[in-house]
Amino acid sequence: NKKPITGANISVSDSYDGATSDANGNFNFVSTDTGKKIITCSFIGFETASSAVSLNGKDVTLLFSLKEKAFVALFSVQIIA
Repeated sequence: NKKPITGANISVSDSYDGATSDANGNFNFVSTDTGKKIITCSFIGFETASSAVSLNGKDVTLLFSLKEKAFVALFSVQIIA
């Protein structure tokens, strides 16, 4: 389905650095981290995707493709208060 996902969360492992994708699915952020890191992209209803990168102060271009999660239909919900 190759449609961009607005509002996907992109984050750097072991860091507070990250961004949220725009209406076109694009994102960018600046990180002071260096070395090997895992960049993760997630969105509710989709499987999380990750990519290992080497950060060295230069631009890095990543393309994530998220797959929709398979949902099991609920036939009934019981709420007890």
